[in-house]
Amino acid sequence: MSVLATHLSALAGAGWGLVGGLCVEALWLHSHIRSAKKWSWRRPIPQGLDAYLISVVLRVGAGAGLAAAAVSSGQASGALAAFGLGVGAPFAVQKLARSVHLTGALTTEADPAAAPGPPAAPGEEVGDAG
Repeated sequence: MSVLATHLSALAGAGWGLVGGLCVEALWLHSHIRSAKKWSWRRPIPQGLDAYLISVVLRVGAGAGLAAAAVSSGQASGALAAFGLGVGAPFAVQKLARSVHLTGALTTEADPAAAPGPPAAPGEEVGDAG
């Protein structure tokens, strides 16, 4: 057995991760087409075709990226491992996204309370110039 048969390049790992992610997407699409009373390629999800395609590219890209990183760092060396990482990455990202709760609005201004520096003296407001 040659060395090339046992160790993948990062690009080959990304390719196998991409294939794994595409398999998951194909299974999802198949199940939704079969369960739908009326299927529309223009609106495969309520947000529309563009949103669907962007979500597929992002999920499959996450699988390819994770597989490439694992292969290049030596954590995975075979095609099956890279394929499995491609399959599992979208699920892991989805679980993480559901566990992170964002509240409030995002602002572009710096939060003065989070700015580094000495704490304000009692009775003094943060940001007072004096």
